[in-house]
Amino acid sequence: MGLQLDLYGSVLSPTSPLMAALRGILLPGYGNRIATTVVDDHAGEHYLHGFVQARDRAGAPEQDITFVAPRLSSGNGVIWTWQRLLNQICALGREHGIQRIFVQIGEEQLAEIEVFRQAGFSIYAKDQVFHLQNANALPQATGGATNLQWREMRPPDLWELQKLNNLITPAIVQHAEGTLAGTISQERQETLTASTTSNVVLVSDTQEILGRLSLRRGRRGDWLKIIMHPNVCGQADIVLPQGIAALGTIRPALPLYCDVREYEGYVAGALERMGFQPLVSRALMVKSMTVPIREPRRVLVPHLERQAEQIPTASTSGQ
Repeated sequence: MGLQLDLYGSVLSPTSPLMAALRGILLPGYGNRIATTVVDDHAGEHYLHGFVQARDRAGAPEQDITFVAPRLSSGNGVIWTWQRLLNQICALGREHGIQRIFVQIGEEQLAEIEVFRQAGFSIYAKDQVFHLQNANALPQATGGATNLQWREMRPPDLWELQKLNNLITPAIVQHAEGTLAGTISQERQETLTASTTSNVVLVSDTQEILGRLSLRRGRRGDWLKIIMHPNVCGQADIVLPQGIAALGTIRPALPLYCDVREYEGYVAGALERMGFQPLVSRALMVKSMTVPIREPRRVLVPHLERQAEQIPTASTSGQ
């Protein structure tokens, strides 16, 4: 047995590690490429046997580690297997021009987190995944918050959403996700462009964008993503049910999931009051594959001023 690290993918588009590996070999251009690295070797007294998979993020030189086998608790020597696998998948990613590799792992899995740390990954944020088993339990949208309304997202809204995302997201997270240039993180960008996604934005009476809801439909459930301005958090109990209603039909037979990062905690309380239950708390880790270029330091040397030299002149009048 291995460790599933792709809750988002397992809800929206579940597939077995074997099928993922075969698809990566036979159909490398179909969907997001999935890279698989296998180790079958000896290291001293330890037999190393396992595999790791990483999926490309669409439209960006980034990957997510999705599966590692065997589990770290499987027996002696597994830690060396993991170390070899992580080194190999990072080397393979570097060969393909990957700049960042991400992993989302349960916060309680301290031993696994430590192995990722030793492989060069670092925690840059934490989040919590909520789920609602029956969408019929969602509260009905009510009136109120008359200065705010939801409407369908339009292409020109992307710039305002980028500014809102930059306002909410700490600089350390933007740096880790490569979004300091003002772009929405690739994980959230995918929810804006996927054909299976519905998007609505929250606008004020002055047409300022103060939030966004995205609903992506999958085979085992639907995934809700929220961006909301902190100034609106006091009205979250009213505007969130309104926004979910504006997204369209929610499939009651399938569970509804939503991930909330720790710096967006003001949304978590509203979700729980709507009936969502905490499912898992995760550490978000990243390894940067770029190597800084070192340049020789140029030292300015002060120029010493000289007094003007007297240049002899010749006069023809005295000849």
